[in-house]
Amino acid sequence: MAVPQVRKQVGFGGCLVSILLFIVGVAAFIGLLVWAIGGVVSDLQAAPSVPLGSSGTVNITNTGPQFLFLGDLDGGGTIPSVDPDVTVTDPSGANVTVKAPSTTSSGSSSSGSFRSIGEFTAAVPGAYTVESTSISKSSGAKIYVTNINVGSLGAKILAAIGVGGALILLSIILAIVWLVRRSKSKSTPAYPQAYPPQYPPQYPPQQPPYGQG
Repeated sequence: MAVPQVRKQVGFGGCLVSILLFIVGVAAFIGLLVWAIGGVVSDLQAAPSVPLGSSGTVNITNTGPQFLFLGDLDGGGTIPSVDPDVTVTDPSGANVTVKAPSTTSSGSSSSGSFRSIGEFTAAVPGAYTVESTSISKSSGAKIYVTNINVGSLGAKILAAIGVGGALILLSIILAIVWLVRRSKSKSTPAYPQAYPPQYPPQYPPQQPPYGQG
């Protein structure tokens, strides 16, 4: 008779590991995203600005690319959905060409929201005049001028997506593997389905009675 098979039990360790990785992945994604946006908000709050719909000067100390942001980072309000027209003049009074942003970036936090609306090149340091058109429902919004690399925000957001997404994907793969193993464990019978054929026992041939044959 065949020896009964022992069913291999699959515990909940794999399930717990996948759940833990999923939680860590979500936390990493949210944490890195908040860190990326919070860094840009801090830089913008320290940058020179001009209230939306007015004209003012900003002091630019570093030459090169300068980025224009529309934001409301003081009162925590929302910003208009339409970009204003912005004109910039250099310290000599000459108009400066304002182009569309080469890298679009936007975000929101508890301090407010922002998005990039343009950029220009500062040939010389000094006081630049920034003037923007007025937009309805734009109270509290400002035009911020900064030389921070907006591409760094995109890199940080990609890092958040990459790290968090990889951990979440790994947790899903581990969960699928655990489910497959557990399903196979439940479908495995504790005893074999068939038994080997049984043959009648072999006895020695019977001898004829004494004196016969």
